[in-house]
Amino acid sequence: MPLPVDILHEDGTRMPIVRGAAVPVAAIVAEAHEQGIAAALQRWTVAGLTGETLEPILIYCAERRCEADGAVCPGCRLGTEKLGIRTLDEFVDHHAAITFENSSIRLQGSGTGSLTLDSLEALTRTWAGEEYWFWARRVIRKLRQLGYLESGIDALLAICAIRASVVGGPTIPWHSWSFCCVRCWQWWEVMCCERRRFERNPVKVGVRNL
Repeated sequence: MPLPVDILHEDGTRMPIVRGAAVPVAAIVAEAHEQGIAAALQRWTVAGLTGETLEPILIYCAERRCEADGAVCPGCRLGTEKLGIRTLDEFVDHHAAITFENSSIRLQGSGTGSLTLDSLEALTRTWAGEEYWFWARRVIRKLRQLGYLESGIDALLAICAIRASVVGGPTIPWHSWSFCCVRCWQWWEVMCCERRRFERNPVKVGVRNL
């Protein structure tokens, strides 16, 4: 069953969140886009996220269904546009103050609320918001192209997650697998790609010794 998208009402705003995962839709989209589909599936596996349940979440974002719900995810460009902010000056003026963790610079505005960012460079790079719906469309294409919607790949990912969580558990040499069909070979290629992602940042992704 697909994980449903609910609308969270908080402080006068409406935000689309994924029930069970309790995170904004954009968080799952960003994880799948930036860290890889396998990383997203593993991170929210307890919430029931699989290839099949991930797709409707991505479609919700890709088709911008949040607009019909009158909701927006934090950091999304749709939110900036909804506020009528078109320039960096207008963004700064929308806040009472913007401060930076690595600098003593403080930007004053005539709006309400304060914002703290890593640096002035981060402000200039992210103020307009991210176009998450484009990210979602890219992930959907990859999801369908690489066969994540078939239960077999979810099983392989689950096996990898279990092996990674068991200290001293048995391992299967990565290059000693045999393949019974072309689809198995394609799955193996997908897993090799995701393994390279894990090796680049094993601590953050949380998968070791695949």
